[in-house]
Amino acid sequence: MLLVLLILLSKYDGNPLSEWHSSLTPSTIIAVVTQLVQMALLFPIASSLSQLQWLWYRTKKPLKDISYFKDASTGLTSSLILLYRHHASLSVWLGVICMILQALFGAFAQQALSLPIRQISVSENGTISRSITYDTPLGSEQIGGVTSPEVVSGMKLAILTGLLRDGVNASEVQGNSVTGNCTFGVFVSMGICASVEDVTSTIVADCEDTEHSSGISDDICSYTVPALRNTHPFSNVRTRAGEDSHSVLYMGAGMIHVKTDLVESSKTPINDTLIEFYIIYVPDLTTLAQNGGKTNYTGKLAALKATLSLCVHIYNSSMQSGITNTTLQARETHLPWRHGTAANDNKKYGYAVFVPKTSETLFMNPMSLNGLSVWLITSTFNGTVTMMPPPAQSPNPHHLNTISNNSAVIFSTLASKQVATHLYGNEGGIKVPDGVNALLKVLENVAMSMSNALRITSTVSTIQIGTSYTMEIYFQVSWLWLIVPILSIPITLTFLALTILRSWQNNNPAWKSCRLAALQALSPRIKARLGGGMAENSELEEVVRREGVEVRLRRVEGARWELGDE
Repeated sequence: MLLVLLILLSKYDGNPLSEWHSSLTPSTIIAVVTQLVQMALLFPIASSLSQLQWLWYRTKKPLKDISYFKDASTGLTSSLILLYRHHASLSVWLGVICMILQALFGAFAQQALSLPIRQISVSENGTISRSITYDTPLGSEQIGGVTSPEVVSGMKLAILTGLLRDGVNASEVQGNSVTGNCTFGVFVSMGICASVEDVTSTIVADCEDTEHSSGISDDICSYTVPALRNTHPFSNVRTRAGEDSHSVLYMGAGMIHVKTDLVESSKTPINDTLIEFYIIYVPDLTTLAQNGGKTNYTGKLAALKATLSLCVHIYNSSMQSGITNTTLQARETHLPWRHGTAANDNKKYGYAVFVPKTSETLFMNPMSLNGLSVWLITSTFNGTVTMMPPPAQSPNPHHLNTISNNSAVIFSTLASKQVATHLYGNEGGIKVPDGVNALLKVLENVAMSMSNALRITSTVSTIQIGTSYTMEIYFQVSWLWLIVPILSIPITLTFLALTILRSWQNNNPAWKSCRLAALQALSPRIKARLGGGMAENSELEEVVRREGVEVRLRRVEGARWELGDE
């Protein structure tokens, strides 16, 4: 029967569960077979263990040992007790090993078969968008009074999403697969990368001496950074509480010149920067409440330089159960973008960059790049944040409200509000502990959202082909688990044969494995000693356990065997 089970397992090993057509589950069949085999093995094991008692009493031994031999055939624990008391006997060792194998037989057989899940490929391929050539319709629009190439609505929405929502990731670009399961592998795509640098040390002051009507002279200083030399967002002025506002943050950029001369040499490097803007801000708002009513920014400002640039993203993407999981493995920045011919149209020139890791060339329409740059500069990353001082009758007229108190804070743009909220938000709206990382968090969200848009808004569709697969349950046989069930049979037969052989060699009486037979074989003298020979068998067993009687097996007249103490 075990052989039939082995043949069955061998036939279905590695096959899908769909090929099993029986109403009985494989586990049920294994359970039934193992139970039948265990029952078939238990009888010879139990009989052989009981038969060992006749061999044991060839010499004088305690009568109570009868119970140990009989109990050994009932379970593993009793077998181990017998081994502990009579460990010198090879037959006892072999019998106990048989009982251990018997106890493990069913559990090991059940572990041999498992039903794991595996992936199998299907004929239909999956796809996911990526950006190799980015091009948009060549329309135009007025942006901040400047006519520039139109930015598609999908990209505008992506910039807004990046500003308003944290945690933007590459998995938001969904893949397509008929099975909902697909592996796309590693691929490159055009992306946007962000960087932030602390440039507080570059803040410059322009000061002039101003004489008031009272005859008092003040040094009126304005503060900016070299790239914004024509803009002075912070000035020291005399302000009475409640009459004016304090400047808290300024954000602005100089125009990035994007080259559009399409006949330049292909060896000419191209600036890959979309926007470079600066933020000048007050890192500790409590300093504005000092110096009476005078707003003094001297030594109280910080500045950050922020950049969004073209780069290359390296992704690893897959789909499972319809959910796309895309991991950004690496970013390639500061690549040598140059003028080149787009592969899809030999008459159109573009900005091109070669990616050595995948031996691919990426293209960007310079007009699309120009429009995107103008949009970021004029319509996104600019604005101011001002704060109204408390009324003059306030108990503390020089105490400022926090950034979170919107009734006292004026944000000129959405971007200025989001940037200020991230800068001051972690310190109760008063201080900026780490301006670089706070701003970088905002920009990385915007950059990832724009990178996603590059993959889906281009008029030149580029996709990554993936291998679609479906999930399949199959039979898996772990043959090592069957070692114990297989070994149980030859070891049990060996134990049985050894017991028969030893019984024959010692001229033992007929095979009688029942404990009652041993008790009935007691000599009249032993029976009288244990209760006059009139006790019931159950009572006799209890007396045997208590009394320290030693007996041995001997032949008496009439070819009869008995256990006596002579």
